[in-house]
Amino acid sequence: MRTLLAGIVLALLLTCGGIAHAQRVWDHMGANPYGGTPEFALEHSGWPVEVQQGLLWYVHRWPGAEVVIDMYGRRFDFVSFGGTLPGTRPTVYRNMVARLPADQRSQPAEQWWLQWGGVTYYLLRFHVCHNFAGLHEEALRTELPPVDDCERCC
Repeated sequence: MRTLLAGIVLALLLTCGGIAHAQRVWDHMGANPYGGTPEFALEHSGWPVEVQQGLLWYVHRWPGAEVVIDMYGRRFDFVSFGGTLPGTRPTVYRNMVARLPADQRSQPAEQWWLQWGGVTYYLLRFHVCHNFAGLHEEALRTELPPVDDCERCC
């Protein structure tokens, strides 16, 4: 029985790329709009506290710059979902990759940014769903790995 259980766990880890490296796939814009706060999204982002506090300072004082994000294959450090539809609550997923249909690839958003520790952090709030998403400078330069379909989201 233990051997069987160990085999199943090993197969899941190999299939999904390991727990620490598993990516969630964001494949539909607007399906689960965000109803939480920027504080909640950043608190669960995994970003340094100084970055979170700095970005919140900007978010509460100025509107973000209007940008259009090319979503196809974009890797996000985190994305917030839920809290507006019945039965949902705000949730933040880390390590998301967008694989959206062609008609959803260019998405308007507000953008705030902050440099800290030699890294530029970008906080986005998409107009269509009010989801907060974050990425940092290294993510913009990194070649994206192929996405496995282990975990689909929203």
